[in-house]
Amino acid sequence: MEFQFYDLIHGNALRQLKQLLVNAPVLRYFDIKKPVQIQADSRSYGIGAAIFQDGQPEEYASRSLTRVERDSYAQIEREMAAVVFACNRFHSYIFGKQDVTITADYKPLIAIHKKSLASAPRRLQRMLLQLQRYSFTLQYVPGSQLIVADTLSRACLPDKDDDAGHDELLAARADGEQMESLRMVASPATIDMIKSAAAADNQYQLLLRRIHVGWHDAAVISPAVKDYVTFADELTAVGGLVFKSDRVVIPQDARAEILRRIHSSHIGVNGRIRRAREAVFYPGMISDIKLMVARCAICAEHQPTSHK
Repeated sequence: MEFQFYDLIHGNALRQLKQLLVNAPVLRYFDIKKPVQIQADSRSYGIGAAIFQDGQPEEYASRSLTRVERDSYAQIEREMAAVVFACNRFHSYIFGKQDVTITADYKPLIAIHKKSLASAPRRLQRMLLQLQRYSFTLQYVPGSQLIVADTLSRACLPDKDDDAGHDELLAARADGEQMESLRMVASPATIDMIKSAAAADNQYQLLLRRIHVGWHDAAVISPAVKDYVTFADELTAVGGLVFKSDRVVIPQDARAEILRRIHSSHIGVNGRIRRAREAVFYPGMISDIKLMVARCAICAEHQPTSHK
């Protein structure tokens, strides 16, 4: 009986609070003359967004993530999906407007937005292209200041949109394009060799996991993947492999073989670096290429004997 009494009291209070949040004076009408602030946030299962003017909300929005977004997206891709969702949902407010600020609590998102489109992985490229019709400033704020969007992402609405299947098709196509770019420069046997080495490499598996859960807290990032922090915004995972933009990240046990193949033509250090940068990457790769060239008797024999 006592439990029912408290449940009744708290239930009434919660319903009253909900009504206050969706009515004046908390919720306000949109003013085309005033700047706009948007909060966007993503969790592992949902997205939340809200639009504000003068610190007062004008509309709330949320949705759950699709199966592909939950299982296959890197955290930076889920965060970018939240920004895309917010812009699409609030399109009638912000299209053609210049004084728009979007706040997010994921620093790599800010970094990739400032870089050229070519430096982003395929799936992020598609999202960034969707955002090019809007004029806005993307700003980082700590998660503790993103209260409304964070709450909405935690209590997101079930996704009833008919676009869910379309979004999953686009995500699958982006994955296919990422692997196709690898198949353009590597044989199936080489790709299988890289995948086998990746599956057996504990550091590589930690990197895959970190890409999926995000790079929020630098204090808990394993020293094994610290070398990747500075370009975390460019990393994505497809088919058990890590890609930095369009270049596949090579696991430890496959690096010697990849370097041997790059070096086989003996085209000089600059030629080898240029060839490597077209397809592969790992931290310290350039230093390893230079060291290999310096130790190669054939390269030393064919070096020019004099320089200007």
